[in-house]
Amino acid sequence: MKQLQRRLVLMLSFILMLGWSVEAQVLQVSGKVTDSSNGEPVPGAAIMVKGQTNGVISDMDGSFAISVAPDATLICSCIGYKETAAPVNNRGIVNFSLELDAEMLEETVVVGYGIVIIVSFAGLYVFHEHALGLA
Repeated sequence: MKQLQRRLVLMLSFILMLGWSVEAQVLQVSGKVTDSSNGEPVPGAAIMVKGQTNGVISDMDGSFAISVAPDATLICSCIGYKETAAPVNNRGIVNFSLELDAEMLEETVVVGYGIVIIVSFAGLYVFHEHALGLA
């Protein structure tokens, strides 16, 4: 009976130590995404972990925070900018400076739906716009 208790205690100790070592492999990384041409923050940039599906979006100040493995690689992308990759290399701060991508800007299409009514009254033109609500 004592031998069974001893084995149980050893196994439980091993499981607890294993849990601590797994937790130590996660690193909290923060940083800022800026435009390389003027240094302005880039809000809404996607920061993803290479080879995984988890990621975050930069806030209005271009700041972000994400939990990753110390040897992970972060990929930053945003419409109108070239995609940039940066290895974490056990650093707590990773900043991105995005370059404009003129090709991407030419491919962006904005679509709007609405009705414009033009009324002429005594030589004056009155424009009335009505946006269509699509559900």
